Amino acid sequence: MSILEQIQSNTITNLHLSTDPDEEFDRVSSFIDAIGSNTSIETVKFDEDFVGCFRHDDRSDLLKALSKIPSLKEVHLADACLLVKDITEILVQAKGLVSFSLKDVVLQGDDKTLKACELAIHQHPCLKKFDLTDCTTAIKDLSVDGLQVASSKSCTGIAGGPQALNATGAKTA
Repeated sequence: MSILEQIQSNTITNLHLSTDPDEEFDRVSSFIDAIGSNTSIETVKFDEDFVGCFRHDDRSDLLKALSKIPSLKEVHLADACLLVKDITEILVQAKGLVSFSLKDVVLQGDDKTLKACELAIHQHPCLKKFDLTDCTTAIKDLSVDGLQVASSKSCTGIAGGPQALNATGAKTA
């Protein structure tokens, strides 16, 4: 059974992909759709050429699809440029997430989206570990220091607190 068929049939719990997505899948959109409908995946590890080879909009759609997996507990992403708002979306939507790690990632976003991501880390109900390894921002004057500070503090599960933000940084009710 192919990886795509395992994802579609909800028979895969650990998904590790590191090759160019065009080598793995005939249509990247079919893969993204399958991810968004999956209910069995607990651990995702995308490294080497996998995420970095997606077109920008497909990369964003992939991360949004990951945020919809109800069983998701661990996410490991490496070697790509990622929008901070997409990372925040995963943190906001994947309520059972326990571990999130980024390695060799260039984070794209402004100060507002970085702050929203920091808050999402603090507010997450289950997150125990948020790792940044060799990550930087796309904008020279911005720093990942706030995310590193947020990740070094223990997560207390204060989801929905008075300062709750959505993935774009807008305050919620």
